[in-house]
Amino acid sequence: CDLINYICLLDRGEICICLSISWLQENATKYYLQESQAKAETINYKINEGKGHFSRYWIYSHHIYNKMKRRCIMNLAQEYNISGFCLPGRPGIICGEGWDSDCNEWWQKIRCMNWKKIMCKKKEEEILADSKNVDSLRKFSNFEEISFETKTKGREFHMDMGQFYKYLSKHDCGYVFKEYFGVDGKIAH
Repeated sequence: CDLINYICLLDRGEICICLSISWLQENATKYYLQESQAKAETINYKINEGKGHFSRYWIYSHHIYNKMKRRCIMNLAQEYNISGFCLPGRPGIICGEGWDSDCNEWWQKIRCMNWKKIMCKKKEEEILADSKNVDSLRKFSNFEEISFETKTKGREFHMDMGQFYKYLSKHDCGYVFKEYFGVDGKIAH
């Protein structure tokens, strides 16, 4: 996480691989853990995991076209047990939900990718009661890339926002359409 923060502080366009390697060489000893200590911390994390917060991140990007970024978003979601979706195109919309700590790490890694514009438009949080588990709060069963392609112009494609609103409504999330676009969503009949 500290390395990611360090990279985020670098100027955009600056070649960061050499600087990252130098940072690792200078700071690696601070993060070295004995194997038994690492196992103990993992066990403690799993025990305390049930006492956390559930979060849902609603992320807006100017566009998402790059296949490598899209694959990385999917892989990170799987790694952090995040459910939700990625809607590529212009604009690009991402929703991720799960444990707050997992969502935060996932968002930090996505945010540090090279973007023209990306922001978290809305973050929903809920403290887990003893009787609830994180899966009972999820609106999405897994993380998937969705597509409602409608028009093409060169290599760009725009999404059918009516279909997107229908998808959100199906998952009880229609309310965020106005958060993203400033207008109420409508389903064409």
